[in-house]
Amino acid sequence: MENHDSINKVGFQVRNGLLMFNKIIEVLVSYCFMTFIIILIMKIWGIGVDLVQNSRISNVLDKSHARRFLTRVLHPEELTLFDTIKPQKIQVQFVASRWAVK
Repeated sequence: MENHDSINKVGFQVRNGLLMFNKIIEVLVSYCFMTFIIILIMKIWGIGVDLVQNSRISNVLDKSHARRFLTRVLHPEELTLFDTIKPQKIQVQFVASRWAVK
């Protein structure tokens, strides 16, 4: 009889241990799944930071092939908007912002 009680206690401990192990696995799987979803969403949305040095864009706009660069980088509607901007500093900021977005 005493032997049966010790077996039941061991069985209870094993069952509790398995339940605890299953709970840990469940939490880990859900955490990994949520991490995967977050990474997937970040990749879909393209969340990130792109930096552009305005001086590099300014150097390109000062060269003879500036128009070619602009037609390759900007959409035709953006190019029309670019042509309406007069101060060169604002033009540089406009192109740099579009370059960083793309």
